[in-house]
Amino acid sequence: MTLRRANRRDNVTLLPLEIVMRKVFHTSQFMAGNSPAVRIPVSMAFPKQTKLVVIREGNRLIVEPEEDSLESLPALFAALRPQHTGERPEFVETERSW
Repeated sequence: MTLRRANRRDNVTLLPLEIVMRKVFHTSQFMAGNSPAVRIPVSMAFPKQTKLVVIREGNRLIVEPEEDSLESLPALFAALRPQHTGERPEFVETERSW
């Protein structure tokens, strides 16, 4: 299996090359007001309202979604509620031969 090194900030992860999706789009930088900007095609865009992080590594810019924080934890627990009844099964103590 061929592995590709994927840097996420200070963590290093090895990913199988087959699962790394790579699309290439050529563009050029332009000015939007006083800020440099780059157009991204719709097919490569993140969903609306996605918070993004821009990382500079040498002469490369990496744009990726912001990692989830503990703020999203209540929503994750709310999504689990339909599966959890809130009841515990009765505990049955068994005789042990110590």
